[in-house]
Amino acid sequence: MHFYCGTTESSGYIVFFDRNELREGSEVLCQIRLTNPIVVKRGDRFIIRRPSPSETIGGGWVIGTAGEKYRFGEETIQKLLQQREASSEERVLDVLSTKKCLDKNEISKSLSISCDQINEILNGMIDSDQIVEIEPGFFTSKEVYNDAGSQVKFEVHKYHELNPFRIGISKAECIQILERNFPKKLIEAVINKEIEKRTIAREQHIIYLTDFEPHIPKELVSKFDRVLDNLKHDRMEVKEWGEYCRSENVHSRFEHESYHFMITKKLGYPIGDKQLIHYETFDDQFKLLYHATKKQPFSLQDAREILSMPRKNLVKFLELLDFLQFTKRVKEIRKWTL
Repeated sequence: MHFYCGTTESSGYIVFFDRNELREGSEVLCQIRLTNPIVVKRGDRFIIRRPSPSETIGGGWVIGTAGEKYRFGEETIQKLLQQREASSEERVLDVLSTKKCLDKNEISKSLSISCDQINEILNGMIDSDQIVEIEPGFFTSKEVYNDAGSQVKFEVHKYHELNPFRIGISKAECIQILERNFPKKLIEAVINKEIEKRTIAREQHIIYLTDFEPHIPKELVSKFDRVLDNLKHDRMEVKEWGEYCRSENVHSRFEHESYHFMITKKLGYPIGDKQLIHYETFDDQFKLLYHATKKQPFSLQDAREILSMPRKNLVKFLELLDFLQFTKRVKEIRKWTL
């Protein structure tokens, strides 16, 4: 068929969604797919003609210009009915529920509404709390915005459940998970808003629920009590951290996380490769050395006479003091910084 709207003409064909033929005098909701792009807007009147033999088939008015490929069936008809009867505000909400987040020009174009009209409509919808401007010129519906917020908090909570030893999830990882359902721009805006509301906190690139604290899961408390007892018993002659965990049947997936958890919570101090010493062991050795040297500079030999431990362990312990900035090494001498 040929399509005529104002002075515009294009060829194309008609797609029905609830029938295979149209009888004379009937009205139908259908889609006209044109071979060439043209400029029309909602409400524009058109006529369609058969090219040969040349005759007018019918006419109608445009309810939408950003059509998709719809499925045959009643569901599509109901969608088109809603689109035909909807107010401008309802149509804005409908397109935002599908696209999640659009800029003003995209909304104007998809709904065939002029820029002046769309400004007035969007401002009114912001005032009535129907939509949210996530950044200048970009909008989403309040429903989509709240849904994205719920999904962000759900994913962070789920991460806490699976990784109780860690402080939180990487912001980039959280965005990557949620990009399956929401545009990146919207997720970032929601995360920033939740941080502003203090339901979510941020530490560098990590985000976490503000009421969450890394912790030992209840089902592992007794096992880790025994791990700490064993660590304390071994004083400076410690094994690799993983060995202590395996000896109490702690799942291997917790070894790395619990190692850093121990350091963060100051339950243990790193000494050597994948090794920790118990915090009480550290305190005892530190206080002994600190008071025996009377806060004066000391050498490796001085420390060895005071602490009476093998050279290998002593070197590791003194390097730990340097790392913690309790001491500063100057050639062969260490000075207290406390």
